Amino acid sequence: MKTSRQYKAIACAVILALALMARAVIVYAWAGTDIQAELTFPDFSVASQNVALPFTVTGKFYNPSLPNDFYEMWLIEDANDNTIIDAAEYAARIVFWHQEDYNVDGTGKRLTPRNYGSVMFLEGSSYFMIIYGEDLNGDPNMLVADITGAGTAGNGTLGEELISYFTTVGRRP
Repeated sequence: MKTSRQYKAIACAVILALALMARAVIVYAWAGTDIQAELTFPDFSVASQNVALPFTVTGKFYNPSLPNDFYEMWLIEDANDNTIIDAAEYAARIVFWHQEDYNVDGTGKRLTPRNYGSVMFLEGSSYFMIIYGEDLNGDPNMLVADITGAGTAGNGTLGEELISYFTTVGRRP
């Protein structure tokens, strides 16, 4: 038969265990996001570049503070060749690539399979490519509302390293 002192000790141990578990959950959930993303090919730093088909997208998608849930590569055709993403172009975007559970440090990493998606491109057309993703808390690497009206240098939370503008020219054998 247990004494009241033993019940109090058990209750204290249970409360302490619950407090430690709650602390771990809160610390993990409040870690915030520090997603580091960029496109290195097609190169974000070149205002308008010519890209031969097919090609592989390279860049970086890394979060040192919290694992990433996913990233996507969005492809937006610049239908009017004005180098600005308008609402209609954004609405017609396609998800070029979707990758879950990717969190690799380093620039120039392959973000799509080799020569992926070349059938999606029309030769001679200009495109925006945007890298978008979220961490496990659902925090995005940019505000989607800032995309409409963005140009090759980005705007708002859409930094220039997240957007690439290119024209497809020719096909490799």
